[in-house]
Amino acid sequence: MNTEPVISICDLRTQFGQSVIHDGVNLDIVRGEVMGIVGASDTGKSVLMRAVIGLVAPTAGSIHIFGQDKAAMSGAALNTAEKRYGVLFQNGALFSSLTVAQNVIVPLKEHTGMSSTLMAEIAAYKIAMSGLPHDACAKYPAELSGGMRKRAGLARALALDPEILFLDETTAGLDPIGAAAFDELIRDLQQTLGLTVVMVTHDLDSLYALCDRVAVLVDKHGIAGTIQELAENLSKLTGTLAGSSGQIEQLIADSQKTFTALREAADGIAELMGGLNSKIGPIADGAQDVVVDVQKAVRGFSKVASQLELVVDENRDSIRDFSSGGLYELSQFIAECRVLISALTRLSAQIERDPARFFFGDNQKGFEAK
Repeated sequence: MNTEPVISICDLRTQFGQSVIHDGVNLDIVRGEVMGIVGASDTGKSVLMRAVIGLVAPTAGSIHIFGQDKAAMSGAALNTAEKRYGVLFQNGALFSSLTVAQNVIVPLKEHTGMSSTLMAEIAAYKIAMSGLPHDACAKYPAELSGGMRKRAGLARALALDPEILFLDETTAGLDPIGAAAFDELIRDLQQTLGLTVVMVTHDLDSLYALCDRVAVLVDKHGIAGTIQELAENLSKLTGTLAGSSGQIEQLIADSQKTFTALREAADGIAELMGGLNSKIGPIADGAQDVVVDVQKAVRGFSKVASQLELVVDENRDSIRDFSSGGLYELSQFIAECRVLISALTRLSAQIERDPARFFFGDNQKGFEAK
């Protein structure tokens, strides 16, 4: 396979208002390959495709297509580049007031100076190539089944003999037999015409049947590789973390002890505050118990933070490869633990130094021994 990238995405960031969809996506798509784009709902699969074809403007980063920066293209250069790729949108996106043949003719009429007769012949050929019967040419989208509408949309996407074919959820809504037949059609066309195919999908059968490589969108980033490579990376991460299972179990146990200590400290403070009419002496004695509990909590949180840091340090590369966002969140949690430790340490010192002043301030009148 040719290793020349026909699409190169570098540090791509897309957002709508304050909602960030992608942040630092990097992806190269090689000429002649079938690249699947997958991810959970709301990870921006279709948005990524629309950014590449020019329907969504990136906030930052660059997209090179056929070796040219798409943001720098305009006029004739942009028009020429756009004629070199076709798009099959989700549900076909056909013009409902036009017949199937008229839908296929639209890009021909927009981008070429062909005669009406030649455009009609090409439209009929593309419709047949997409697996539709000849009588479908005169039908309107409302007269077609879901699978037939997708094939009509495919015929229009192929009208200008593109080098790249973009597909958005092509098998969504199809029964298993229809989906398998559509996958087989795409594979035949890709091999026969030498197409580069970029397909957004959630269908695992399509991934295994068609895709040479897969790009997984997660945490606003992308991870690309063959299905086998991605599976091996996941297995490696799982195995690495499993090796730390003893540390993690101990961390959980220490966390439970820490929260118990905090609960005891809170109960001690509540008991002290509930006895405001008592003598300062007993309050001071009770404060010492609170100090002990708070210091116990400090030691517990310190141990938890240290163990978590150890787990993160030992698995940093694996966690970053799989989820850079997850690594950031773990680091943030450790930092927050350290802040809490510092605050609890100051609290215990203040109580121990002068419990009466801590609880009652400078005005202790009314609480002196009777």
